[in-house]
Amino acid sequence: MPTVGMEATERPSQGYDLPGSSFAVRSPYENQLVATVATMRYLHGIPLGRIIEQIDIGPGPLIQIFHRLAKIFGHIPNRLIEPYPQSPVKHADETGWRNDGQNGYVWLFAMDKISLFLFRKTRSSSVPREVFGDKPLPGTLVVDRYTVYNKAPCALQYCYAIYFGKRKTSRKSSQKRRKSKPSWAS
Repeated sequence: MPTVGMEATERPSQGYDLPGSSFAVRSPYENQLVATVATMRYLHGIPLGRIIEQIDIGPGPLIQIFHRLAKIFGHIPNRLIEPYPQSPVKHADETGWRNDGQNGYVWLFAMDKISLFLFRKTRSSSVPREVFGDKPLPGTLVVDRYTVYNKAPCALQYCYAIYFGKRKTSRKSSQKRRKSKPSWAS
C-alpha cells in the first residue's frame, strides 16, 4: 500500500494559546501531520489501521492526537446545535452507518445555514430529544415518517419526496397485481 509523503516526527513541545480557550495546546507533532490524519479519519472516513500504515505512526500517538483535538474542538457541536431548535424550518433524517466494522447511525439535523451530523450507536428517540429538548419549539420539522420524530416538540411536516415515492411504488405493485392472473384463475 502506498504511503502518504510524510512521517510522524516528534518536535520539541511548543505551547501556544488558542484564541477563546482557557488552556495551552502542547503537541509533539507538526500541525501538518495533525491536520492530515484528522482529514483522513473524519473527512474521508479512513480506518485507523489504514492511517497507521500510510503515515507510519503507532496507534498510541494517533489516538493521543485525536484526544487532543477532541479537547480543543469538543465544545463546537453544542454551540452549533443551539440555534437549530429555534429555526423556523428544520429538517431531520437518519441512516445506518458502519464505522470501523461497527454498526451505528448518522443523524442529520439541517436548517438554512447549518447541517449537523451526529454519529450515534442508536436509532432511538434519545437522539432527537438531545437536539430538540422537551420544551415546545417554534417552526416546523420536516421528516420522513419514522416514528421517533412524532415526539418532537414542534409542528411536523412529512417529506413529499418520500410520500410520492411510496405512492408511486405502491401504484406500480398494484398494477402488477392487476396484470397477473389471480391464483384461483389458473
